[in-house]
Parts: sequence; structure tokens; C-alpha cells
Amino acid sequence: LGDASQPANAFPPDEEAGGFDNQADVLVVSPLLAEGYLEAAEGLAKTHSADLMQDLPNCQGSDEAGCTSDAEAFIEDFGKRAFRRPLTAAEIATFSALFVEGTSLGESPYSPTTGVELVVAAMLQSPHFLYRVEFGMPDPVADNVVELTSFEVASRLSYLLWNTMPDAVLLAAADNDELRSAEQIEFQARRMLETPRAREAVKNFHRQWLKLDEIEPDISANGKDEEIYP
Repeated sequence: LGDASQPANAFPPDEEAGGFDNQADVLVVSPLLAEGYLEAAEGLAKTHSADLMQDLPNCQGSDEAGCTSDAEAFIEDFGKRAFRRPLTAAEIATFSALFVEGTSLGESPYSPTTGVELVVAAMLQSPHFLYRVEFGMPDPVADNVVELTSFEVASRLSYLLWNTMPDAVLLAAADNDELRSAEQIEFQARRMLETPRAREAVKNFHRQWLKLDEIEPDISANGKDEEIYP
């Protein structure tokens, strides 16, 4: 969305295990966190729905059929970025129905802006947005072993090296199914490591691994020892 308000800063802190705050075994969604997700999703959707309407040109007038077609295209595009994979036909149908329902909930008799707002708020609370869901390829490699899809590999790479969603280049590689071999994955990993965003992820890992937050107040209060560290 290009949003800079950082609503997640108001969420309750994640549970830590072994010094790390991203251990899946101990992370839970408390009622307070779920409420934070709800408020953030609805707030972001309300803030940006008018701008997002620029992607639905046929919704500017009274062409409801053309508007519904634009909405489906928007759902496919926005949903792919939010879920980090293409939406299924069933998901597109569900969100399209939600859009149509939302158009009747606004102040005017037909309000596509409210439809977009409802769709975005729903997507930002979907498990497919909030979690990294991995089902793998349809055919197992061996018993209980499945190969990840290119889109699932893209998410693994992106959250490991950038701590955020895949960029357009990584999604394009996944679109072309070019994240299957070790060479293809290494090529993208090296590209990502050359960006400033990767430095932040590496610093965050070391900050948690070495528990620097525990000694930072003392360093800030007393400064660096110039004799030990000239």
C-alpha cells in the first residue's frame, strides 16, 4: 500500500524463545493481537481505498458490469501481492462477492469504494496474508516430503533475507517457475543480499542472537570504553 504509518508498532510484542522473536513454536495470536490485526486492516483499508479506486476506472461512473470486471482484476492483482501467490478461482469468486456486497453498504446506493475497502480489510486479515502457508507441490517427492512451489520458495527467501514480502522481481521469477533449482535460488539470494534491506535483516539477527538489547542501555549510559575499543 505504500503506507508509512507502521500500525504493527502498536501490536503486543511477540513471544521470545532462545532470544528470538520469530520462533513459530511459541508464537500465538492472542485476542489482543487479533483485535490489533482487525483495527490495522480496517484502518489501512479505509485510508487507501480512495487511492486504490484509480485501478478501477470503470467504477467511476454507473457501469456496474464494467466495475465488477475491474474489481475482479483488482482482486487478482492485489490478492497476489498480499497472499504472495496467485489466488485460486474460488478465492477470486469469494472476494468478488464480498466486493459486490460492499457496494451496497456505502452512503450512496452504489458505492464501489466501500466494496474495495471491504475486500482489502478482509485480505489483510486472511491467514494467507498473516501466515506463510506452505502446501508444496501436488506430487510428493517421497513419503511425507513435498517440494515447495516457486511462490513458497520466494516467500521463504524474502522473509529470511528481507523480513518482508517478495518484491516484483522475485514474484516474476516465481511466475515463471524459476525458483526450483539450487542455481536459480542462489541467483535470487545473491541479488537480494546486495540490497540495503538485507543488511537490516542481518543486523536484526545478530541483535537477537547476541542479545545486544540487554547491554544496549548500559552502553548508551556509559559510552564506549576507549581503552578497550580505541
